[in-house]
Amino acid sequence: MFITLEDETGLFDVVVFERTLDKYAKLIIQSEVLTIEGRLQRQGVSGKSMSIVMEKCLTGYCGSLIGLLGGNRDPGDVSMATEKKTCSIDGEIEEL
Repeated sequence: MFITLEDETGLFDVVVFERTLDKYAKLIIQSEVLTIEGRLQRQGVSGKSMSIVMEKCLTGYCGSLIGLLGGNRDPGDVSMATEKKTCSIDGEIEEL
């Protein structure tokens, strides 16, 4: 299966092989937010064509957007959690 995902840098292609698809198919199809882990694969003469070969979903970071933000899963309720979250990138703590 091929998936196109988007992050803050733009669109990118993801290759999902059968074993990984069997394990995560429901999550892939039903999630509004999909957080994955995989290997970067470069193709072409200059290596400019890139894709990610998906190895797993980070299940705690997949699902409905409102659910991940801690709000009610009711689509009519757009309230958000006020809890602060942090992320460590290369040893630096960043507040989200």
